[in-house]
Amino acid sequence: MLLGEFRRRCIVVPGITQIERMVGKALLDAERYVCELLTRHLTADQRDRLDALLQPHSGSHISSLTWVRQPPGQPGRRAFAAILDRLSLLRAIDLDSGLVDTIHPERLRRLCQEGARLTAQHLTSLNPARRRAVLVATAIETQMTLTDDAVLMFERLFGQLFRRAERREEAALKRDRRTINAKIRLLAEIGDAVLSARADDADPYAAIEGVIGWDALTREVAEARRLVRPDPLDPVALSRENAPILRQIGPAFVAAFTFGAVPACAPLAQAVETLRGLAVGRHRLPADVPLGFVRTSWRKRIDRAGLDRRIFVFCVLTELRDRLRAGDMWVEGSRRYRAVEHQLIPKPIFSAMREAGPLDRRR
Repeated sequence: MLLGEFRRRCIVVPGITQIERMVGKALLDAERYVCELLTRHLTADQRDRLDALLQPHSGSHISSLTWVRQPPGQPGRRAFAAILDRLSLLRAIDLDSGLVDTIHPERLRRLCQEGARLTAQHLTSLNPARRRAVLVATAIETQMTLTDDAVLMFERLFGQLFRRAERREEAALKRDRRTINAKIRLLAEIGDAVLSARADDADPYAAIEGVIGWDALTREVAEARRLVRPDPLDPVALSRENAPILRQIGPAFVAAFTFGAVPACAPLAQAVETLRGLAVGRHRLPADVPLGFVRTSWRKRIDRAGLDRRIFVFCVLTELRDRLRAGDMWVEGSRRYRAVEHQLIPKPIFSAMREAGPLDRRR
């Protein structure tokens, strides 16, 4: 078709070498244009901070760019703190994530691949515009990746709290299963005796004494009380057992990110802001601390035990983890935990698609 159009217009078909030069120039112009889009609004301080990413990181022989791109590692408090440290280094550059909105995703992906593949020495040898364009794309992409890593590690760390409690309960159940079975069998025998006595209009106490003596029953009741285990998901017990990790990761996690929420999660969003205030210096819970987000079963337990800071932090973080998983709350700057609306086709593009014709091509 293209050759036919050339003939129709009486245009001499260019040779292959000329076409290669034209394509090469177009690619070079496109590359320069993308570099201009990514770097034209950078301040002098931002340029200096971007160039500093290619310098050795303090206390190591690797560049800061390599350091921030290290894998998160196994879930733990130190690994979580390291992710936040790397994220803080990139946030200090103060890059606007909107810089990449006008860049084609494939072009942006190639720039990020260059930032991951090229060494610091190689990046330093590039011309300043191209080098900083690669660094901008890599820094923004890495910042989103670190945000996802931090939230995912928070989920896993909190999941470990519940799994440890569940394993502890399972171990106790296995250890005491024979004793528990004996107590249940004794309860069934006493119940049968009492029901038979009631049916025969006999003395129930005599029926019980016929099954087990009162001294033995006293010992059995005391042993049964010893076997009673607390609820493995008791917020009061879990908050006390895991106070160190709550103190280390809870306030830091809330302070490091900005959260959004659907209207139904407004009480939880308010509680998150209260927790953020506790992280920056306030030590006591305010009198009007929101509790509308707390589960009904937990609220009864908390009312009996009395609310303190540890219990409040535990309840907020537990519910925040669940709402992030469900998509009812989201993290600004995240890819995996972004708002559902951001995962849909933008309204202007969707409107243009509707105006262009039916969306269902089968018709």
